[in-house]
Amino acid sequence: KAERRFKNTTRPLEPKTRRILFVSGPGVEVLDLVGPLQVFARASDMHVQANPGSAPIYSVEVVSISS
Repeated sequence: KAERRFKNTTRPLEPKTRRILFVSGPGVEVLDLVGPLQVFARASDMHVQANPGSAPIYSVEVVSISS
């Protein structure tokens, strides 16, 4: 039985930018948002530094609830 070998000619997929939303409402302290926000922002920065020309992996936003 002959063995078939196929050459992988596809390019690896670029990761899509994921939108991260932090929802802020009454009683939320700044420190509740800053720590997690910095983790995603730093991870995105590190990805761009390691892969020049690529899109960031995270888009980080803060959304507030107003009454």
